[in-house]
Amino acid sequence: MDAMNALISFIKPRKGLAGLAFIFLLFLAENTASQNSILTVYPGFDREVDLNSIASSNFLKDSTYVFKKNSGTWILNSRAVFNYDVQGNEISLIESGLVDDLWIAKKKIEKAYDSAQNLTYQRTSEWSNEQLDWLFSERKDFEYNTVDILEREINWVRIEDLWKKNQKVEYSYFESYLLESISEFDWEEEIEGWVPTERTLFEYSADEVLNREVLQVWVDSLDSWLNFTARDYSYDENNQLISTTRSSWSPAEQGWVNISMISLFYNDKGQIQSTRQIDLSPSNDDNLVSQDVSYDDQGNPGETITSNWNPEEGEWESITKRVHFWSENITGNLDSRSTNIDCAFMNPYILGLTWNCSSLKDNVLYSVEVRDLMGRKFFQDQFLGNRAFRIDGAIPPGVYLVIIRGGIDVYTEKVIIKG
Repeated sequence: MDAMNALISFIKPRKGLAGLAFIFLLFLAENTASQNSILTVYPGFDREVDLNSIASSNFLKDSTYVFKKNSGTWILNSRAVFNYDVQGNEISLIESGLVDDLWIAKKKIEKAYDSAQNLTYQRTSEWSNEQLDWLFSERKDFEYNTVDILEREINWVRIEDLWKKNQKVEYSYFESYLLESISEFDWEEEIEGWVPTERTLFEYSADEVLNREVLQVWVDSLDSWLNFTARDYSYDENNQLISTTRSSWSPAEQGWVNISMISLFYNDKGQIQSTRQIDLSPSNDDNLVSQDVSYDDQGNPGETITSNWNPEEGEWESITKRVHFWSENITGNLDSRSTNIDCAFMNPYILGLTWNCSSLKDNVLYSVEVRDLMGRKFFQDQFLGNRAFRIDGAIPPGVYLVIIRGGIDVYTEKVIIKG
């Protein structure tokens, strides 16, 4: 279905690869919004965190609940335990489901990274009650170009104790590093080669803001790509995304027919506060979805409630609630060079979260810059030494240098910014 169903509080209109994050969230929504089993997350830092353990200031916990209409209560029915390395990279997670008041392991995902902190490998295992052991089920290999931008993803499946190719995803970019297309392929054993299935094309405005994405499908009989669906993005005068309109291609009319639209509403801090989906086509049978987000005093998400529209009752019905528990920031990937500035932050970093830096002088003005590894500036701001600060704006995912200056003090940190 056409809706946003994942951490919308972190989404802001951004250039280039940031469209990937937004597209992924939309895709995730289409495949999960109506399900009653949503992942419950308990991330840890360099060790595992059990459901019942008390998290220290080094941990960040999320809990997700499912709303049961007959009882009118929120029920916790699934969870995941995460394990991170010292750079803050997620290296494993174990998903469990609640069965007869017992947590039963279901899935394990393991990840590996290269020296540039790029994800290179992801392996999934399923728990076997018969063998009482983890059995490999699928694997993903990631390849990057010379500037550490994702170029290819190859998916494998485990069949009779052998890894066999299954799918491939290729990413292409414009000269400005904006995402140009995502193409998907299936592996055909008979020809021992890749066969195209679908691709998404991206269009941008003159100031490099994502305007449209078009999904096309490959038709063997025609030996060509055909339009299938499209999304158009609209922004306000502050360059904030305010709506996305989904349409489908009509072969008869040789044009696009609107299906539905999602509107986004922001609070006075520029954070997404709610979304509402409306129907634009009488023939559309998708479930309409809305989300409402609350925040704490520091601007961190508190609760995210997802609802489906009930046309018979004429009202929104709650489906899932994600409750976010935020502790002090995790210490980031600090280097060993001598410095008078020490900062605590999440690494990989999500735009909009706070940085807390110690040993700063009260009421002294400090500057912060974000530059990529080629020296291009993506962000600049100033803050007082007795206050935390945030990094936001149009910064695509990737590896960056964060530079903090104040007086004779200079602090440089290598940071991975997530979408």
